[in-house]
Amino acid sequence: MGSGSKCRECGTPISDGDPGDLCGPPTVRSRLKKFVNQHRTAMAFAAGFVLAVTAMVSTELVVWANRERARALRAEEPEHLAVCFSTNGDYNGRVRISIDQMNLLATVEARGTQKIPIKGIPPGEHHVFFKADGLAGQWSIIDVEKPGMDPPPPLNVSLFAKRYVVMRYTVNTAGGRTLPATAKDSVTGTGAFCHWSAPPYCGVDWQIWQRGEPGFWGTVPHLQFHRMGGHYGLVRVNVPYDELTEAPEVGYQNNGFHPIARKGEVWACKTSTGFYGKLVVEDVTEMPPPGVKVVTQRMEME
Repeated sequence: MGSGSKCRECGTPISDGDPGDLCGPPTVRSRLKKFVNQHRTAMAFAAGFVLAVTAMVSTELVVWANRERARALRAEEPEHLAVCFSTNGDYNGRVRISIDQMNLLATVEARGTQKIPIKGIPPGEHHVFFKADGLAGQWSIIDVEKPGMDPPPPLNVSLFAKRYVVMRYTVNTAGGRTLPATAKDSVTGTGAFCHWSAPPYCGVDWQIWQRGEPGFWGTVPHLQFHRMGGHYGLVRVNVPYDELTEAPEVGYQNNGFHPIARKGEVWACKTSTGFYGKLVVEDVTEMPPPGVKVVTQRMEME
């Protein structure tokens, strides 16, 4: 064996007489190592290329998965609207819920949080109406999004007991400002008017509306205008009802006008259809007054 000669691949000592500087045929490992050493730059480039392609494919897969998930969500419609009810006082009845005052959605207990089915309602803004026996009705606006979007946010609905505005009224149906007391030339009567109701010929312009102080809904009855503009409306007069024989010519208000219905107040009215009349608030009660017709909706022209 020679002095210090070793195999250049495995490091095994070899004799001086051995041909070459290998102790045997080249191994796969040695060949691979030699190949890597000779092509180090190319191998590094190839490894980087593989990693880049792998990252690109992974990104595309994530994008595709998210797109498919979004497509599946878009096919879904919101199914329920959460409504949290409360009432001022003990109320054990049920509330009827309709969409756009036409299609009944559900009848549920007027307490706690209830889930109202809304699947199939077209996207866009809709009025949801809440009505219950003995309670003043009200509505809320919801925005139904397109399928796949978030459902409408929950609604908090406080329902209030009905109040009754006892009013005596006269409307001249013959034309002019004279306020006759005969049935031939006028419509006269007395009624206990509830929320969303009005005397004949007046409902086209205004109605009794229970509001809060402040607030859009509440327990305080107002004479609430929903038609505004022009020279018509209400004007308060300081003449006893029975002594008011002619309606004022001017001074009527309607725009943003919603006076509280107070006992003893006398009002002259002019409708947008050109009729003059008068009314007096005789009482405001929490219970239906005995012997007086309860009016729960607008009394149209009679």
